[in-house]
Amino acid sequence: MTNQHEQSLRRGGSFELILENLTKVFPGADGPGVAAVDRLSLTVAAGTFLTLCGPSGCGKTTTLRMIAGLETPTSGEICLAGQPLTRIPPNRRHIGLVFQSYALFPHLTVFDNVAYPLQVKKESAAVIRREVDEVLELLELAGLSQRYPNQLSGGQQQRVALARALVTRPSLLLFDEPLSNLDARLRIHVRAEIRRLQKALGITTVYVTHDQVEAMSISDEIAIMHEGSIEQIGRPEEVYFRPATKYTAEFIGRANLLSGEIVSADERSAAVRVLGHEFRLSVAEGQLSPGDQVVVMVRPESVYLTDSAQGDLVGTIRQSTFAGTTVEYAVSVGDTTLLITELGDLRMSPLKEGRRVALRFNSDRVHLIRAGGQARP
Repeated sequence: MTNQHEQSLRRGGSFELILENLTKVFPGADGPGVAAVDRLSLTVAAGTFLTLCGPSGCGKTTTLRMIAGLETPTSGEICLAGQPLTRIPPNRRHIGLVFQSYALFPHLTVFDNVAYPLQVKKESAAVIRREVDEVLELLELAGLSQRYPNQLSGGQQQRVALARALVTRPSLLLFDEPLSNLDARLRIHVRAEIRRLQKALGITTVYVTHDQVEAMSISDEIAIMHEGSIEQIGRPEEVYFRPATKYTAEFIGRANLLSGEIVSADERSAAVRVLGHEFRLSVAEGQLSPGDQVVVMVRPESVYLTDSAQGDLVGTIRQSTFAGTTVEYAVSVGDTTLLITELGDLRMSPLKEGRRVALRFNSDRVHLIRAGGQARP
């Protein structure tokens, strides 16, 4: 990709997207309707790559379809660059949409598939040729312009779908689970390509996926959705290491979630009793009191196995799984089983099942969540 192509496509601009109390209720068969999206509000800053992430049925695709104009909100407002979109038809929203299924026309060449949106807008042949050639060059598809979709690999088809979304120079780019049809290795390559292009072009982007690794690797911000609402929104590292709720902690990555009780607390730290051991942890706010019930979240990679005389807790290895780059351990401490991940080359060979070991926590990575749901970092 050349800078000239990037600068040319950048003319589409970068704009802020705002959703205000967005709600979508689908009629029920025998009673009240079902709220697929419930009073959802968020702001996507200009040029930001935001991912809506959550399990099936959480409302992420319905939200995307309302932004695109393919679903009509029951209530609420959608604004792009300060302009309300809710009553504007999809073809006038100037939004690029990349579907999960690619939605390419099998009887059209790559060039004609990409040209189709411009033909619908009745652009001149000269404009169509210039714009399509430019976007095909950008996506390294120029040499494939006369091929048909069935002559392309899955990754090439996905790039054609992306080229078609970019050719109109959209003000907003939407992705609906775009990599779910690709194999694991190709997904890594294509998501890196999408990320690179989005950063180069500066287009505000909303991306939908249920894949947590994909969301963390590609996004500026992640919005975790649950039952039609946003559970937490933040940078990938914030959502991963400082989840606001137990739901977020369980959904993003893997986590050891342990019941604990605050023993003492001041403005900067708290002592918490968990599994019969007392830990002193740093906290960002002094709003904890003795007796408060908390959930102690420890990621598997934030626990170290050491000699049994050196750790915070003592347990027994119940399962040891060598996975090449990592070794996964399940260690029982009393009636509780903790998951621990170590680098595969940390030891000469994995520790054996049945061995007694000590566990030491990285206290900087231990995170407190109030038993009612709200986090205390």
